[in-house]
Amino acid sequence: DPNLEIRTAQVALLFLSYPPGRIDGIIGPRTRAAIKNFRIAAGLPAGEELDGSAYQAMCKKAGIRP
Repeated sequence: DPNLEIRTAQVALLFLSYPPGRIDGIIGPRTRAAIKNFRIAAGLPAGEELDGSAYQAMCKKAGIRP
């Protein structure tokens, strides 16, 4: 079941030049890689998970209201 929060994160990642693959609401390998690269660039703890701090940071940087 596609997740709206994941889809929003994928849009934010794409806008921020971290290509997540298809905007489908599913965390696949390309979305995980994009999250990992965003987390590193944003100074967040390393990882591929979309936790609250990463989600808030990418939305804020992309100008998206979560």
